[in-house]
Amino acid sequence: LPSFIPTFTTIMQMVFKKAREPVVVQRLRRRRNAKELEHAEQIFAFADRMIAARRARGREEEPQDVLGRLMWGIDPVTGETLPEENLRMQIVTLMIAGHETTSALITWAIYYLTTHPEIMASVQREIDEVLGRDISTTPTWEQVHKLDVLDRVFLESLRLSPILQGLMRRPREDAVLLGRYQVPANSDVVVLLSALHRNPLWWERADEFDPDRWLPEHRDKINPHAYYPFGLGQRACIGRGFALLEARAVLGMVLRAFDLIPDPNYVLHT
Repeated sequence: LPSFIPTFTTIMQMVFKKAREPVVVQRLRRRRNAKELEHAEQIFAFADRMIAARRARGREEEPQDVLGRLMWGIDPVTGETLPEENLRMQIVTLMIAGHETTSALITWAIYYLTTHPEIMASVQREIDEVLGRDISTTPTWEQVHKLDVLDRVFLESLRLSPILQGLMRRPREDAVLLGRYQVPANSDVVVLLSALHRNPLWWERADEFDPDRWLPEHRDKINPHAYYPFGLGQRACIGRGFALLEARAVLGMVLRAFDLIPDPNYVLHT
C-alpha cells in the first residue's frame, strides 16, 4: 500500500493535466505517455498481488467483502466467475474511482458542517441516537441507512461542490441549443456542474447550504435535470449507492468520536 499511494497520486495528476490539453499535444508528449503507462502497470501489478494473495488463502477463508464477492461470485447466466482481466479492472476501478471521489465528498461535507454549527449539531444528535456513543462498536448496515440528516448533508455538499466538474456530450448531428447556439455534429459540449447546480433558475437560495431542501416533502421542487453529481445516462456512476453508503459510514464514525471545529484562520479558495 505505501508504494501504491504515491503512484496513484502521480498518475492522477498526469491524467488531470492531460485532460486539459488538446489531443495533438497529448500525442506529442511521448515521454510523459510512457511514464503514465509505467505507473498504470504498477497499479495493475498491485491489484494482481492483492488477488493472488486472496486466492492463496482459499475460498473457505475468504471474508465477505467486495473483493471476495467479485472473485468468487457466480454469474447466474453463464455459471462462471469473472475473467481475470475483468477482475483486475474492477479492483483498479474501485481503488481509484472509489477513493478520490469519496474522500473529496467527505472533505467538502466536513467543511460545510464546521461552517454551519447548527447543522453540525443536528447531525451529531442523529449520530448519537442511531449509532450510540460507544466508539468501539462498528455501525451496522441498518444503522448507516438510518443516517438521513447526514445523507442530506452529502447531497447538498455535492450540489454546491460537485466532485465531477463537468459532463461532456457530442451530438451525432447538427443541433441548435436554446434556440440560438449552433452546435455542429461531433462537437464537444461541456456542461459545468458547478454552474448548473447553483443556477438560480432552478434553485432557491442557490448559493446557500441547506440540506433540508432534500427532505422528502421538498424534493418535488427539484428539477431532476438540474442535479447531476454522478453523471447521467448509461454511463452514470455505477458506484453512486456504494459511495454514499461509504461516506455515511466513515463520517458517521468520525463525528461519533470527535468534535470538529473550523480553523478561524482558514480561507477557502476555489
